[in-house]
Order: sequence, then structure tokens, then C-alpha cells
Amino acid sequence: MNFLHYAPANGWFGDPMPLYAEGRYHVYYTKLLRDSRLCWGHVSSVNLTEWEEHPDLILPDEEDIGICTGSVLFAQGKYHAFYAAKDSNKVPHILKAVSDDGIVFRKTRRSLLSEERTGYRQDGTWRDPCVFWNPAEKCYWMVFCAKGVAGRPDPFPGVVGLAKSADLELWDLFPPLWETGMARSPECPDIFPVKNRWAMLYYWHDSRIRTADSLIGPWKRSEILSPDHFDFMAAKQLSDGKRHLMFGWIPRKHCDCGERIWGGHAACPRELTIDHSGRPASRFFQELDRLFPYSVPLFTGEQFVSSRGTWSWTGDGFSAWDGFAVTSVCPQDYRLRCQLNLEGSVAVGMVLLRTHGPEQFPSAEADNGYALLFDRPSQLLRLRELYQWDQRPDLAVVPWRTYDGPTQVDLLLNGDILEVNLNDSESLVCRLMKAPTGGLGFCVQDGGMTVQNGVVWTKSENW
Repeated sequence: MNFLHYAPANGWFGDPMPLYAEGRYHVYYTKLLRDSRLCWGHVSSVNLTEWEEHPDLILPDEEDIGICTGSVLFAQGKYHAFYAAKDSNKVPHILKAVSDDGIVFRKTRRSLLSEERTGYRQDGTWRDPCVFWNPAEKCYWMVFCAKGVAGRPDPFPGVVGLAKSADLELWDLFPPLWETGMARSPECPDIFPVKNRWAMLYYWHDSRIRTADSLIGPWKRSEILSPDHFDFMAAKQLSDGKRHLMFGWIPRKHCDCGERIWGGHAACPRELTIDHSGRPASRFFQELDRLFPYSVPLFTGEQFVSSRGTWSWTGDGFSAWDGFAVTSVCPQDYRLRCQLNLEGSVAVGMVLLRTHGPEQFPSAEADNGYALLFDRPSQLLRLRELYQWDQRPDLAVVPWRTYDGPTQVDLLLNGDILEVNLNDSESLVCRLMKAPTGGLGFCVQDGGMTVQNGVVWTKSENW
């Protein structure tokens, strides 16, 4: 089974809880069943390209009415699953299940944290436990999503809660580890060591990252708070001893609009790096190369029809000035990698996706599909529906940090999912619902555009 944009046949993929243990990559996830119940699903792999589906676990029952996100820890020779569940009175509790093999779990049924919740708000935001080892204190720490007690109005009462244990069984509740000041509920917290510091992932509108020199903080943000921005949801990471791999999910949509529906597909895994200043960066995991092994020779120029501008094709790219060109000789699902450079301080370059080719419009006038705009004046990467009056709002927009020299573009179009990574650093993620098929085009306005080292890769040699 291929994990790329995976969803189970009988449900939808939600918050991932990745783990690397005993030579195997596990991705546990909150699974939305077709009958709208929530449980945990589970897939695993030894090489990140061939995956095995396992039976569902942490199922709802007469005691655990509603299941929420958590984490899985391999310690003391066993797999410990920490999760939140609501009882018949809709009161959430943080619980545990244990497994010998990471596949079949048995619930212990005992609430791990004090029900008084001293120092925390008594509401439903008491969930998403993440457990890890703190070597400085030689004990286990649990962080979780919660809200603090405030004697004054506060629109952002979210905190990362804290509990500690010596044996994973008896837990002491402590004051919040971090008061966000800018989140109603910091969901799916994940704390892990990276180099000589600690990092914290949490979800609030997008998957955000902060770092600290020690676990007591302060938890600081860098210039980049979220390298994968909106629609790469509820990211958590695992370490296999060589790298940190980040997993997230992409919500469903019915149309090209602002709607988001809970539960969807797994996003392409990311390799996460954090530099000495705390600045995070992400790029597609290297095993993606194995999933798109066949190249498509598009950049000879013979397949493209241009309507204006000056074009010079090089075999693996082109140079153009105030031009437009489109081709229909393109697979529907593909990965495009290239180096893109704009000439001119106000130049805007476009990559046209799922647009009509010369068969439909002999003059190469395209008026459908999507435009991915590299907008140099605004320093933004913008995605919008391609429309002749250019009045449609952006479907997605992220910073485009051009710096000096070309931008490394890694574009993945698979079904209705688009993921674009720039400079092995930041990504745009969005679904394309209106145009399921179409060709590929390029356009540049008010300047020049050069594409070098361009390669289109496909999953099949019979594209």
C-alpha cells in the first residue's frame, strides 16, 4: 500500500501520531469512520514506501464514548498509547492503553490525571496528551491541550498543560508549561529534542513550531512560525535517529472555497530541520523519489504552444519574456521539480495547472484551471482559479522568500491535492476541486522567467 495521500477505505484520515520503534515506522491516526464515529487507525512500514494497514484500535465503547488524539510511546519494552476520551456525561479524561507489539492494545480504564484539574479550566479542552522522557529530571513528562483559569475576560486562554510520572502509571499534575497568549486551544502538542535545544509543535490554524533552550522555556518563535502553513494540519513528528519526519493531514472540501471538512488524507511526509537560531524548515521526504520514478520529457518545447513572448527552450527548461505557453502533453498526476527565476523587480510568473491545452484552444488561450502565481512585488506565492476577469479570491497564499538567485520548486499534484515546497523550506497545500484534468502552462508578465533543471516525474511509465 502507498501512504502518499492515504485515506482508509472505510473512513477518513485525521490527526497523525507517528512513532519509530524496533526498526518500524508507525503512523497511528484519528480515524473518522463512515458512520461518523472516531477511533484510531494504524499503518506501518519498514521503508516509508510500502505500508501495511493494521486493525483499528482505541475503539469507542460504553465507557469511552468519544475518542480524541494522543500519542504512542515505546518504553520499558511495551507500546503505551495515551489518549483522551469523553465519558457518557461528555466529560473528557486522559487514559492509557498498552500493547506488546504495537498492534493490539488493551485499555487500562484508569484516568491518569487528577479530576480536580487544579489550575485548569473545567471544560472539554483536556485532551491530546503527548508523553516523552525528560532526561534532566529523569522522569516522563506529559503535555496536553488545555485552557488556563483566568479571572478576567481572555479570548486566548489556551495553555499547554503539564504532568509528570516516574513509571507511566502515577501522574502528578503541574501548572501549565506554556501560556500561549494567542490561541484558544493549542491542539496536538508535540515536544522533542533537536540538536542542543527543545522544539514544540502545536496546532492553531496551522501547524506551528517554537523552540526553547530548556523545557521550562521561554518558548520562542522564529521568523517562520509555520513552514507548511494552512491545510497541513495537526502535524507531529518522529525521529528515526537520522532525521525528524513530520506527518500531517489535509482536510476535505466540496468546492474551491474556504470550507474545510474534518478528516481527509495524509499529507506528503516532511523532513523537518531547525537551525541554530530556531528557524524551522521542511521539505518532502526523500523516499518520494521512489514513488515517482519515471521522467516525462516536456521541456524540449515541441509539446508547448505559445501565443506571445519570446521563448528559448533548453531541453530541461526555458527562458521567456512577457510570454505564455501551454501543453496538454502532461500526466494528470505528477511531480515537477525545477529552479525558477524571475527577471525584473515587478515580474510575476505563473505555473498554470489543470488548464486547457492547444487541442481545446488552438490559439493557446486558457481560461480554466488554476494559476500558481510567483508574485515578486508582493513576495507571495498565490494560488487562484484561472478566470478571465481575474476577480476570484486567492485559494491559498504563503510567503515567497525569494532571497538571491533562483527558487527551488518542488510541486506535487496527485488527484485533487496540490503541495508545493519552495527552497526545501516552506510549503503551500491546497485541494483543487473544480478542474480534475487539464494540461500545464507557464506565463510571465512584466519581465522575464527562466526555468532550469526542470523535470516532470510520474508514477507510471504509461502516462
